[in-house]
Amino acid sequence: MIKRTLALLALAALAIVPAALAGVKAGSYTGTTSHKNPLTIVVASSGTSGLFKFCGDSKGVAFKIAPTGTFSVVGKTFGNVTLQASGKFAGSKVTGKITQVVVCDGTAQTFALVAK
Repeated sequence: MIKRTLALLALAALAIVPAALAGVKAGSYTGTTSHKNPLTIVVASSGTSGLFKFCGDSKGVAFKIAPTGTFSVVGKTFGNVTLQASGKFAGSKVTGKITQVVVCDGTAQTFALVAK
């Protein structure tokens, strides 16, 4: 009885991790910010990391994706400009906000992107 219960718990635990990551699909999420600036988020095939490409930055800023689908981006874009952003993946969409950026118009903005 105890072995069966432990086996069921282990099986349930294994199912939780993929279910949490199921909302983060690999691929590109593209669109524009609330200020009409171009934004692309590229998610790796593992679904646990990505690149945040803002305003024509071809290199992008790397970030990690938490099992809950949330992420935080802090890094330097082209020209060593600091960028800070955060957001959350849900299904084939990602939403969030850019809180610090000097490129483009230099103001805080929100975004809602759809998987390509």
